[in-house]
Amino acid sequence: MKRTFSALMAAIMILTMTACGGPASKEPAQSGGAASSGGAASSAAQTPETPVWPTMNQVEFVVPYAAGGDTDLYCRAIANAMSEKFGITFVVSNVTGAGAMNAAVDVLEGASDGSKFLFGHNTYLAYTAAGTAAVDVVTEMKAAGAIVADNSLCIYATAASGFKSMQDVIDACNAGKEVRISTVANTYPNYCIRKMIKEAGVDIRTVETGSLVGEQVIAAMDGQCELVQGQYIAVKDYVENGDFNVIGVFSEEPPAGMENVKTFKSQGINVVEPKYYCFWANPDMDDDIVNAFSAALSDIQNDAGLLEVLASYYAGVGYMNPAEMQAMEESTVAQMKEYFTAS
Repeated sequence: MKRTFSALMAAIMILTMTACGGPASKEPAQSGGAASSGGAASSAAQTPETPVWPTMNQVEFVVPYAAGGDTDLYCRAIANAMSEKFGITFVVSNVTGAGAMNAAVDVLEGASDGSKFLFGHNTYLAYTAAGTAAVDVVTEMKAAGAIVADNSLCIYATAASGFKSMQDVIDACNAGKEVRISTVANTYPNYCIRKMIKEAGVDIRTVETGSLVGEQVIAAMDGQCELVQGQYIAVKDYVENGDFNVIGVFSEEPPAGMENVKTFKSQGINVVEPKYYCFWANPDMDDDIVNAFSAALSDIQNDAGLLEVLASYYAGVGYMNPAEMQAMEESTVAQMKEYFTAS
C-alpha cells in the first residue's frame, strides 16, 4: 500500500512540475537556449564590421580658394551630403594663398587617417604641366576620386568689340587687327585658351588684367582687352545686360541651361575641355580608406541638395574612382605640357 501511495505521489509531483515549467520543461528551455546561442552567433555574423572610413567624428575638406566661389560652394554641397550620409561633421576649410599651394601643403603635411582631404580642380594639373607646382598633386598625393564636372567655361567678347562668334574673331585677326584676351598664366583656362588659339590658327595676344574673373571683366569694359574667359555663372549677368557676347563654350554639347550658347566644336574649333573637381589625399593614407571615401562619393551622386547646387552653376556630376581620376590626371597633364612648353 505504501509503495502504491508513493508511486501515486511521485506521479502527481511530476504532473505539477510539468505544469509549472519545472524539470519536465528543461528540454524545450535547453533547445531554446541553443537557438538563442545560435541566434546570437548569427546576429554577430550579420553585424557590420567597424567601417574602414570614416572612423572619426569630423572630416575636413580643404579648399584652396576663398569662400563664395564655385569650388567652395561645390565642396560645401558635398560636405552637406556626406554629413547626412554618415551622421558626422564634414567641415570646409578655406586655406588660400601661394596660388592654391598652401592648401595642398596643408593636406600633404596633415593627418593620413582619413580626416583631411584636398578639394580642387584642373588648375592643379596645369601647375604640374607648366612646372610651377610647389606640390605636384599627380605624383606627390593620392587621387581620392572626382565627383563634379563643370563644362561651362566660355570665352566672352565685349559688346564694343562687335564680336559675336568665333568667326568674327578669326576674321578680325586675319584682317590684321589686334585682339587681346585676358587670362592668368599656367591655369586651366589659360591652357584652354592656348589650345583654342592654336586650333583656330590665329594670333590672339594674351594679357593679364587680374587674377579674378570679375577683375578681368572690369578691365575689358575699360578697354584693356576684347576677350575674357570664365565659367558662365561668373559672367552671365553681364551677358544678359548686353555688355558681353558669348563667343563659345569649351564643351562637347552646351550644358543644361546654356542651350543658346554655341560650342567651339560646333564652330569648327575642336576644343573640348571638361573641368573636373577632385579630391586628393595624403600620400600615406591607406588605400582602403581612399577607396571607402571614393565609394562614399559615388553614393552621394544623386543627392538632391548637391544636384541643385551644381545645376545652379551649370555643372553636373562627373564621378571617377581613384584609378579613373589618376588616368585622367596623367592624360590631361600630358596634353597640357604640349601647350605650356610651346610658348
